[in-house]
Amino acid sequence: MRRTNDVQTMHIPPDAVHVASIRAFLGAVGRHLGCSDETIEDLRLAVTEACGQALEQGAAPDGVDLRASVEGGRLAVEIEPAGTFERGELDGAEGVSRRELIRALFPDAGLEEREGRGVLRLTAPIG
Repeated sequence: MRRTNDVQTMHIPPDAVHVASIRAFLGAVGRHLGCSDETIEDLRLAVTEACGQALEQGAAPDGVDLRASVEGGRLAVEIEPAGTFERGELDGAEGVSRRELIRALFPDAGLEEREGRGVLRLTAPIG
């Protein structure tokens, strides 16, 4: 984890075992900023699913980058690269896609393309 101009960043290798590090990172950033426990858990779930999707689809051969910053009084989180979210049903949640889960937790979540790579962006309340 490194801090660059008020943006917290983290890189994980392209192996699902490292996703736990991102969960710890989000917990630390969220607690530091004063996010509720519920918001932190929602962030952890959404980002775990986004990272899992990217790794499963091979969208992250060099690993996954996570960026967290404060924008307009909210915690902004970006995951790059993100998968396409066109497939990948959740185990045990028949008929619910990862995209639907993330959107249910964070209605403002959006997938955009930057330099040919998908970037998932979402924001969460602080306080």
